[in-house]
Amino acid sequence: MTNFAAAGYLLEGQQERSLNGEVQTRYNLSDASGKPAVLFVVRKGDELVYAFGKAK
Repeated sequence: MTNFAAAGYLLEGQQERSLNGEVQTRYNLSDASGKPAVLFVVRKGDELVYAFGKAK
């Protein structure tokens, strides 16, 4: 999250849930011009996967 903040993305909200031993976290972000973006992080044990997307 620190790197996204340094890149100009502000945290608008956060949702977290646990499912079958995974912790899934969705971060709703926006850039300096107000365009929405999302960071989705899935953690299970020592594994971590993430995806990032933003509006065009």
